[in-house]
Amino acid sequence: MDFSYLNNASTGLITLIQTYLIPLVFALALLLFFWGMFRFFIYGGHDDEERKKGKSLMIWAVVGFVMMVSIWGIVRLITSGLGLNENNAPPIPTVPGARN
Repeated sequence: MDFSYLNNASTGLITLIQTYLIPLVFALALLLFFWGMFRFFIYGGHDDEERKKGKSLMIWAVVGFVMMVSIWGIVRLITSGLGLNENNAPPIPTVPGARN
């Protein structure tokens, strides 16, 4: 039984997440921060309620950045602690006697 398709699918999924999904989430958080700045400084310059909304958006965007970077750091710490760096990843196990 050949499970190479499973390896290809998981590699493709990880590549998709690393290449597109993570930068997209960071970009959305950055846009949210800029939108909060706009609401705080320009749009809500005269309205205290709009300034509060803008301030809230900026705070949540910064919280999102901190959480994303923290999770990224924790994952990197775990993978390096287990020896699963990109250069020395263990080989995928195969079934003995399986035909290729």
